[in-house]
Amino acid sequence: MPVATRGTGGRTWRGAAGGVAGWTIMASMTLGATGGYADWWLRVVVIPQLKMREASCLVLGSLLQTWPTKDESPVLSQAQIDIYVFPSSAACLAQYRNTSDHCEQFHGKAYMTFEGNPSFASKHKFLQQYAHPGSFFGCFYSEDRERVIFERSFSWVQMMLLALGLTVGMLCLIMAVRQLVVLSKVLTENR
Repeated sequence: MPVATRGTGGRTWRGAAGGVAGWTIMASMTLGATGGYADWWLRVVVIPQLKMREASCLVLGSLLQTWPTKDESPVLSQAQIDIYVFPSSAACLAQYRNTSDHCEQFHGKAYMTFEGNPSFASKHKFLQQYAHPGSFFGCFYSEDRERVIFERSFSWVQMMLLALGLTVGMLCLIMAVRQLVVLSKVLTENR
């Protein structure tokens, strides 16, 4: 039968080994999930927004589309603004030296956010802020010209989730190391 030793909180080598294993599994699961989430968030949200090109947009009109739902839940809606995009000619021509067709103006639709599903009230606020026909606003457009947004935005909630995941994962790792120290004490004193 294993003997508990002083300085180890009365733990046996089996208990200390179980603590090391448990905390290591928790750390690897938490850090693995956080790393996967960070990879998705960077690939889907952050990098595409950072790759968007700057332009000026002329507002032509706006639309708040709504669709009824089958049950009595809130109505689905989409706020969009009809725009004409004027790419920044100097920056565009510097990037596409011999092919100025990438720098031509184009007609498109601007949406409220790059990702997520904002509330109905925030869509109204978006339209109040930008839906002024004849007005110019700074905007950003994707290389394929499918997405146009007025502001780059990164959700602080997603950033906080990443920070929380890293913190919990690191605390689990610290606990695993502490349990490893206890295990080494138990094993050296039980020789």
